[in-house]
Amino acid sequence: MQHAIKTLGFDDAVRALSSRGRDGDDDCRVASFELLLRDRYSLQRILTPCRGDTCEHDECFDLASYAALNARASEPLCPVCSRGLPPARVHVDEMVVRLLAAAPGAPAVELARDGR
Repeated sequence: MQHAIKTLGFDDAVRALSSRGRDGDDDCRVASFELLLRDRYSLQRILTPCRGDTCEHDECFDLASYAALNARASEPLCPVCSRGLPPARVHVDEMVVRLLAAAPGAPAVELARDGR
């Protein structure tokens, strides 16, 4: 069964990134972090950066890894957090697409929570 993969637009991705850095206390939030550009499952550089629309992690996974991991699974899972993740809830992260293009060959990038 094939599903169309949705795209999380750049501005929406930056807003989501900023909100994931909050812990409920505006005085206590992570200012910056390292975002890996390698897929945790395949250990290769991400080609199509995806995440689940209900996942709470910053890290993306490669679409090919998601497909390989879940090829025979009765319940598809996120390769990063192992939460249930049906294909209809997977989307390409446009912000990470841009980061991959801007940092060819880099294993990771340092990002501020506001996406800069």
